[in-house]
Amino acid sequence: MNFQEKQKKICLDDLGICFDFSHFPLKLNWSLKRRAKRALLGLEDLQAGSIVNPDENQMVGHYWLRNPQLAPTNEITQYIENTWREIEKLTKKIKEGEILSPKGMRFNHLLQVGIGGSILGNQLLNECFPNEEMRCSFIDNTDFQGIERKLKQMSKEQVASTLVIVISKSGKTKETLNALLALKEFWQKLSLDFSKQAIAITSKASPLDQQASQENWLKRFYLRDWIGGRTSITSVSSILPASLLGMDIKAFLQGAKQMDDFCREKEVEKNPALLFACSWFLAGKGKGIKDMVILPYRDSLSSFGKYAQQLVMESLGKRKDLKGKVVEQGLSVYGNKGSSDQHSFLQQLQEGKNNFFAVFIQTYEQNNLLSYTIQNHLEDYLQACLYGTRNALKSNNRDSLLLSLETLNPSTLGAMIALFENTVSFYAHFIGINAYHQPAVEKGKKNALSFLQTLEKLRSINDPKPFELKEIAEKIGEVNEGRIFTCLQYLEKNKEIKSSKKDDKILPLFYFNQK
Repeated sequence: MNFQEKQKKICLDDLGICFDFSHFPLKLNWSLKRRAKRALLGLEDLQAGSIVNPDENQMVGHYWLRNPQLAPTNEITQYIENTWREIEKLTKKIKEGEILSPKGMRFNHLLQVGIGGSILGNQLLNECFPNEEMRCSFIDNTDFQGIERKLKQMSKEQVASTLVIVISKSGKTKETLNALLALKEFWQKLSLDFSKQAIAITSKASPLDQQASQENWLKRFYLRDWIGGRTSITSVSSILPASLLGMDIKAFLQGAKQMDDFCREKEVEKNPALLFACSWFLAGKGKGIKDMVILPYRDSLSSFGKYAQQLVMESLGKRKDLKGKVVEQGLSVYGNKGSSDQHSFLQQLQEGKNNFFAVFIQTYEQNNLLSYTIQNHLEDYLQACLYGTRNALKSNNRDSLLLSLETLNPSTLGAMIALFENTVSFYAHFIGINAYHQPAVEKGKKNALSFLQTLEKLRSINDPKPFELKEIAEKIGEVNEGRIFTCLQYLEKNKEIKSSKKDDKILPLFYFNQK
């Protein structure tokens, strides 16, 4: 580590990463340093296996995934090491043609199915390191049009050479299971055996695991309850597809481990994640009153803002702290890439509300296609855009941090991801919240289930006479007329029912039994 106090820079020479705080008023007073030291102790407890997610009575172990010897039990260490060996064996068999599709074809297309934390990291890895020999695509929503669009792009021969990875930790994520239903139907229409082309990544004995077992899928891998979706990028859910796509997963995990080690440095001024956490805290006065704009100046990192958005906002956006006090914490994250997207919002960043701080990310790369002269011409201007934008913001008292990678490779990407994960852990300690549960997400799922249950009840009405809204509510035994009316509107748009205005009624009459 090379710490440059006057320039406000930290350079991790072994990793090829530098942090520039020169455009940020980073004043580490006694109170902030005390928070930082307490947060470091808290992270040590987390790493040692303490229950740091009390709402779900769980440990949090994504740091063990890149350093299995840190795990609190031998069983967990063995699980991690065995998983990496199984991934290596499976990857070798598929690449060498020992495992083929039911039609005897080599797999040359990887289709990943999941949502949220189960897929965002995978999309980032694929964007950073695409594989020319094995194409990759994703289904990450329950939108039938989006799924249909993906399937229409595939010929029968392409489908027959596609390996499908279905990822759901709970094994009952509705969006993922909906996509699975669509894929199985599509495979069946083509008279192909889906099960021999499918791999499940889920919890042991989950509904998805049971289905994959009963249908004799190609392989099943297991996630543990101490692996959260938004911190699963160094787990089997991302490492397996990354391995199949040819990424150097050992370098990726090693880069994350090295950054973890640097983030255990007890001296605050030399700990990059603690300095990042202090910056976030100071920018938003410990309340997240300023947003974070992430601006990577490289096309291959354009998904990083989206990935970081979930990691940060799902972790830190909490109504209550660990003591049950209402605090309404959070840190909003947005941004895409420079220099193209700065044309979209730089005007506001420069002259609008000063309600943000920026994180610039730059990398230094070489290419094998363009001439040295042309490459320099393009790269000069990209770097000039970054420099000009950052200094323009500084001239108007807009704060920013700069993260520089010597080159974008699996090791430096692993390190950058570990930096943000560690920063989130530290910041959560600063503000006293549980960063590892997501009660609001679960509440949304419960409301979605209520909507589906109401739809089912409405579809069961088999009566030719017209009904008013209150009559419908009484008939299906529900009191939430707002939800009923929303469901009725959906059914009408879907041409399952009809409605008509009559006399002076404010709401229309609804007609069922239209089939």
